[in-house]
Amino acid sequence: MRDSWVIALLSILSVLMMGSLAWANRERVATGHNDFVSFYTGARLVGTAGLYDVAQARAFQEQLLGRTSDAWRYIRLPYFAALLWPLGRLPFHTAYFVWEALAIAAVVGFVLLWKPTARPITVLFTCLSLPVAVGLMNGQDLTFLLLFVAATVYGLRRGRPFLAGLAFALCAVKFHLFLLAPLLLLNRRNWRWGVGAAAGLGILLLVSFAVAGPGWPLAYYRVLTDPNIHPGLEQMPNLHGLVGRWGWPAPIEWILTAAVAAVVAFVATRRSFEYALAAALAGGVLVSYHSYLADCTLLLPATLIVLNETASRPLRLLTVVLLTPLTGFLLLMNSPATAAVMPLTVLAMLGLIGWDAARR
Repeated sequence: MRDSWVIALLSILSVLMMGSLAWANRERVATGHNDFVSFYTGARLVGTAGLYDVAQARAFQEQLLGRTSDAWRYIRLPYFAALLWPLGRLPFHTAYFVWEALAIAAVVGFVLLWKPTARPITVLFTCLSLPVAVGLMNGQDLTFLLLFVAATVYGLRRGRPFLAGLAFALCAVKFHLFLLAPLLLLNRRNWRWGVGAAAGLGILLLVSFAVAGPGWPLAYYRVLTDPNIHPGLEQMPNLHGLVGRWGWPAPIEWILTAAVAAVVAFVATRRSFEYALAAALAGGVLVSYHSYLADCTLLLPATLIVLNETASRPLRLLTVVLLTPLTGFLLLMNSPATAAVMPLTVLAMLGLIGWDAARR
């Protein structure tokens, strides 16, 4: 009971700390002039030929807000814009309020569904998560990924691997953060989960073709390869940012990517689905070409799983470091030295996960 009161107090202090950060950015938070603009744009343009058209997006945003930005281009798959279609029928500020309410509800859903760690611990570290707070303040969709991951783990624990796979397929909204997830199928016990995930992904692709027509993959590829949507290399917590900010040769990034994938594959063959999922989530953040602080939201379930399953003191220490706001604040300092702390810490954690798996 005494520990519960301490955790409750720390959680309240964490919320207040994140609230002060939101207050410092209150204009963006209050007006919705953040990443939500891109989602609202997609919701309004879905079903037209302009979903990925730069000129149409700019014209719509200029008319709506009197300004535009490359950061506000719609860069998700078409099916997600179709899901957001009802929001596009609402006035912008009303839609933004509903969006933020849903994003917060997704955090609550994550806490309620998450079983690998005790709920007080989950609440504490969720409140402490700077990436979660930044994602909410920026009007992003990362908290929904938290909910989908929690639903995946919950479904597997209830003996429903196919349904768990369907839930995991919804993570395709930011598929570049889940590039290593297929390696989980190296464990043959995960095949029913894989079938569910493949079925869900197939449905989402069918919806995408239905709402955007046969030409959307090429248009989408042009969006993803536009360098204007990948600014701020110095603030990327991944291998691409680590290598780029120090000016290292590109082959180093490829070698590190292969090493990360090898560790995830090894863990998948040796340990439980949850432990392998933690490795895949952490590795996915590292190998993603496009990611920022909010995308490190996925480190929350990854580190909670590791904290619950490992007895290694060095590994537990690194997970606790990543669960605190420390590495996130260092990333925001715009210094190459401090910004490197987060990806290097995740790399070290992943290496220790592999070492921990090899001992069993």
